[in-house]
Amino acid sequence: MSVLYYFPGDRASEQAADFARECRGIKVLDVSTLKSIPNYVDGVPLLADEYNEFRGTSCLKRLQEMARDGTGGDGIAPATPFGAANATTNISDLGFTGKAEFSTGSIGADTVSNYMQARQRETVEYLKRK
Repeated sequence: MSVLYYFPGDRASEQAADFARECRGIKVLDVSTLKSIPNYVDGVPLLADEYNEFRGTSCLKRLQEMARDGTGGDGIAPATPFGAANATTNISDLGFTGKAEFSTGSIGADTVSNYMQARQRETVEYLKRK
């Protein structure tokens, strides 16, 4: 099963959640309600399964493709030879390079708020360039 991690109120996360609801086999999780977050969740939106991770704009693009094609139940990797190049292992596509340390406990509201504000600025700039 694939999982989409998102944060309500974040424009990119909300868009990702909308796309995910149009796909098969994607569980949508609100990071603000989780008691603990896996250490690979270092930003939102994040689409992941046991083999692939798509972050930020790569996540949005992949979900949009999956919603258009009606896929999702058989994994999230694109069925193209260059598809793996679209998967990211960090959030550098968003201009962030740090790794979050959220593997145990809950996230503080200030940490989430600071991240989401920076993420929103990056998303707005990205959309302006489109």
